[in-house]
Amino acid sequence: MSKGEKVGYKKPPKHTQFKKGRSGNPRGRPKKKEDEIMTLLKKILNEKIPVTIHGEKVEISQYEALMRSILSQATKGHGPSLAQAAKLIAVYDQEVKKTNFRRSPPKFRADYTCPIEAQKAYDRAIKRTHEYMDMYKDD
Repeated sequence: MSKGEKVGYKKPPKHTQFKKGRSGNPRGRPKKKEDEIMTLLKKILNEKIPVTIHGEKVEISQYEALMRSILSQATKGHGPSLAQAAKLIAVYDQEVKKTNFRRSPPKFRADYTCPIEAQKAYDRAIKRTHEYMDMYKDD
């Protein structure tokens, strides 16, 4: 340290200051962990798990199992599942509206008839879903 050099508040000694052309953070900013989390989530949701659907054992993705579970609970009137199902239906409706002009309507079998009880249960579930959506319209 030379005699003319002042050291103190906001004036560190020259030998401790960063050298010219040298970064104070040579390794740089750490990589985001979000990419790892999303990759892991995607991997888990795409894993196949064995389930029984209508008495038949099949393997479906975790994602499909989760959607089926939420929608099943919603049709039984479970409040939080109903809210989640309402959000999923809204997203689905938006997607259908976006792609509707590119798709032809689904083809149904002419000989298939929906049991009246099933249709009534479906109508009740849709009615409850719309009522629930109306309650949380401001959110």
